[in-house]
Amino acid sequence: AAAAAVSDTTESINTVRALVSTGVLYRGQQVMRHYDLAKQEVEAVSELIEAIRFWSHHTLPIALDAPCTVPLVAAGSNFLERFQEHLGTIDQLLGRSRPYKQAAQDADLTSPGTAASGKTPVSASYVALAREWRGRLVGMENNFMRFLRCQEAWLQMSPLLHCHAPPVGPSGAALQRADREFRDLAAELAFRALLQPCLEEVLSGDRLAEIQTLLDAARQQLTESLNDMRAKCFRLFFVEDDLLLRLWGYSALRDLSEQQTVINACIPKLFPGWQSLLLSRRRRGCTELAAVA
Repeated sequence: AAAAAVSDTTESINTVRALVSTGVLYRGQQVMRHYDLAKQEVEAVSELIEAIRFWSHHTLPIALDAPCTVPLVAAGSNFLERFQEHLGTIDQLLGRSRPYKQAAQDADLTSPGTAASGKTPVSASYVALAREWRGRLVGMENNFMRFLRCQEAWLQMSPLLHCHAPPVGPSGAALQRADREFRDLAAELAFRALLQPCLEEVLSGDRLAEIQTLLDAARQQLTESLNDMRAKCFRLFFVEDDLLLRLWGYSALRDLSEQQTVINACIPKLFPGWQSLLLSRRRRGCTELAAVA
């Protein structure tokens, strides 16, 4: 009820302001015509205001990664669709809008019963706000997609730091540095939480690019380590880099089914004729081979 009252009050104030600005508040024969124009503007702009409220009041979909207790952003399609939905709302508003004063003048010159032009009267200040927010939404979407790419790379390589045989030397040092920087960024996102400051402030500037550079350098170092492994075991040449990295770090996965999935993805490539292995876990937490198929 309170929200409805605020909405009605806002609509009334905007309507009266629009009528006063056009100078027709005291012209009885034109009040209803201009009232309709003002109401059209309020209805059109309300969708823009709701979009702005969403990015200013909602939080990032963040959850803690169980093995490493790192706050991660869920790459859910519903959240990503919000960008396109709100950009479409703004584009529609800008495409169908016309200057409010021009619409008021046309209404005065149009005889009753004449068909409307199909354009919505929108004040210049609202048009400027819509254009500003369109640019900000595009920037926030770009920042978010860049972060998701960093997060994906981190998720692929971070298990190596917790496996039974973590990388050492240059590859280990590069991965540890990238891991540390990404964790700091993820923690700051969890602390700020709200969408707008996270996507416009925390993820802006060169910080995200620097983390991506660190992750790329770590990946390059790890690839060299994979080549060293292949030189010692030729069967590993049949496994691509991404899958071999997962196999390297699979022991850090706590879920036995996840370990099973990673290993069974490699078995047919390592041992032609074999399809899968069945793992079992003893009471003390040790994993052992139970069957071969």
